[in-house]
Amino acid sequence: MKITVILEDLDLQGSLKDIKRNLINVSGKKLQQFLKKNSPKDSTKLSNSWKISNTTESSTRVSSDLDYALYTNDGTGVFGARGQPITPRTPNGVMVFQKGGKTIFTRRVQGQKGQKYVEKSIEELENILPRLIYNE
Repeated sequence: MKITVILEDLDLQGSLKDIKRNLINVSGKKLQQFLKKNSPKDSTKLSNSWKISNTTESSTRVSSDLDYALYTNDGTGVFGARGQPITPRTPNGVMVFQKGGKTIFTRRVQGQKGQKYVEKSIEELENILPRLIYNE
């Protein structure tokens, strides 16, 4: 016995929109999880600052409102965008900060290397996207 099924005039628009919206929503939540996991752990302030907002049917935003999130990811001083040591704003000034329980006085610092945790988190999301899409 042979069975033939003919599908005509299927209305997939609503279903496809729901699938797309769900994929974007799940991707945003996964990216938030990866950012929390990969953020530097000097304190939990940065890792707990990642929030999801502005989710629409075609996009979602995962962001931190902490000013230093960009600097810890991208680097500062010679390791950052300017590529120059960090110096005081006033001529002949001295910077003062704490390191390892000691007070440091200096006229310049090299800065810190970027930790690239955002890029790592995006890469981790890209690696699992096929499983999210195909439910593998």
